[in-house]
Amino acid sequence: MNKTDQAIAELLDMIRSGQVAGGDRLPTEAELVERIGVSRSAVREAVQSLSFAGVLRVQQGGGTFVTDLAPERLLRSTGLVLELSGGDMLAELYAVRRMLEPEAAALAVERLTDAGIETLRSRVDAMRAATEPEAFVQADIAFHDTVAEIAGNRTLRALLDTLRSEATLGLIRRAREEERAEARSIAEHDAILAAMEQRDAELARAATLVHLAQGQHWLDSATA
Repeated sequence: MNKTDQAIAELLDMIRSGQVAGGDRLPTEAELVERIGVSRSAVREAVQSLSFAGVLRVQQGGGTFVTDLAPERLLRSTGLVLELSGGDMLAELYAVRRMLEPEAAALAVERLTDAGIETLRSRVDAMRAATEPEAFVQADIAFHDTVAEIAGNRTLRALLDTLRSEATLGLIRRAREEERAEARSIAEHDAILAAMEQRDAELARAATLVHLAQGQHWLDSATA
């Protein structure tokens, strides 16, 4: 383990052990150097790495603080990596989404309210009313994000948001435009919504699987 990795490990251990919590200020650079037993440059590189990862926040002239450690913040840097991925990696990421998204739909059924139904219906209406591909895709994303929000698991929602990487969505968007498959996609979202209105978790899971299988077809077509 090099000195920077040692510093990262020590800082993470401080957070895990509760010595510093979300929102707390870290000890000064000089104190960290003495405490960890590494150079100033190693401490600085460790802080930079953890800042990129969303664990720390450097306030100019005010010190270094632990962030709120929210899942969506911690996964943000992963999203950047996914956007730069291609080929087989995109296919693998979409496969993971196919595993998780149906479960989010089933979980959402258990927590669904009338207000939630209305919000989901408005998302499908926005897809139906879209006159530009970008507006259609954004309404599609909003539908799935709303399902994940209703499911009530912040980590699951953040992970799914990350998996909907812009690169994957771009490929699907292009294939969808070529096939002019908006009507089919709307029908699939209607089916998911109908299952959720019936409070049928298994049917919501199945309808989501069908929808994502079509997305897999579009992705395969775009990368062929």
